[in-house]
Amino acid sequence: MSAAAVLTLASFVLVSCRPLPPGALPASPLPDREVKKVALLGPTRGTNAGPAQGALEGTRLALDLANQEADMPIALAAFTMNTGTDPMEARAIVAQQVLEDPDVVAVVMWPSTGEAGVVRDMLEEAKMPVLDLSPALSVNPDVDADVSLRLSFTPDDAQQARTLAEVIIDLGIQRACAAGDGDVRGESIKLLTIARLHAKHVKTTTITPVLPGEAIYDALATEVVDADCDVLLWTGGGTDGAVVRASLDAAGAQDVRMVGADVLRNEAFLSNTLDAGAGTIAVCPCVDVSTSSDVDVQAFIQEYQAKYGGSPAAYAAEGWDAGTLLVEAVEQGAVDRAELAAALQETTAFSGVVTDYRFEKTTGMREVDEGDVFISEARAGRWVPVDAVAGLGPAS
Repeated sequence: MSAAAVLTLASFVLVSCRPLPPGALPASPLPDREVKKVALLGPTRGTNAGPAQGALEGTRLALDLANQEADMPIALAAFTMNTGTDPMEARAIVAQQVLEDPDVVAVVMWPSTGEAGVVRDMLEEAKMPVLDLSPALSVNPDVDADVSLRLSFTPDDAQQARTLAEVIIDLGIQRACAAGDGDVRGESIKLLTIARLHAKHVKTTTITPVLPGEAIYDALATEVVDADCDVLLWTGGGTDGAVVRASLDAAGAQDVRMVGADVLRNEAFLSNTLDAGAGTIAVCPCVDVSTSSDVDVQAFIQEYQAKYGGSPAAYAAEGWDAGTLLVEAVEQGAVDRAELAAALQETTAFSGVVTDYRFEKTTGMREVDEGDVFISEARAGRWVPVDAVAGLGPAS
């Protein structure tokens, strides 16, 4: 460890009441500034790790930059905790590392469906202020019935499924196959999408999931070919999605269009498919910053690239906005858990780096407008925004 790092760590220990988990050190902790903690919760493994990482990276960036500003009366030390996808594992982590630590003043999270209900319920009961970046639906349908201390920054997966169904319908296909990797959230999105397709009289065939450790992609491709599908709805991740695309091509199903959820929309799919992935469509209840020329957006992109070495991932902008909202509340005097909770209760609107948020007063849920679920298509090694679902047409 360098001398500078030792000095920084020593300064931090002096101002912190309890030790922080690894990675929790603020970018610029000052000896005369009290340190409070912000827990970043989400899966660090599995299908949903990519979106969770992008979202929480955005928040960490906003907090780290704010810690360098003189306007901050306290430092906000962000630390990441892996909630996995196991509700019992998530329960223990939240209880021990978050709720029992009085220095944790807020939570920013991106849970997947497996643990979403448990985590949200525990935080609500403890009156913890929460900024929720995940569209994952709760296992417990009543968990959002009386939430007042949580602000939700994204449309939920029901909205994502609705858009997936609209995309498939507007492609004018005769039959859709649906497959995934067995992930709980992916299966939920798949079932919701199939239900909407059935309501519009689109025939569907459910394909055997490709479970972790079972590389039976050729069998999946064979099922798609045998079912004579025009589209494959894929609710697994981008890395596996690239292998699925290659398997379809090898099976002579080059014309079968892939349409995927947010976990498909990543660089791994693009880099592993190259030209073969062209025409693949991905849906994400997140904002896109790739084509914006706005000065503030460009500044965010540059800061993100400087810290993480790549373009902002899905949900990174929402994560940045959540961190910015926390910072603004702190700058206005909310420096403990109760004060931040009160500030969130009074927040009904917020102007983010790309989009404006409106929150329902009693539940904190985001009010969703048409077009808030983003659609993109893989073209020439990039995810390109598509404005109108009806204008997609066949793959070129």
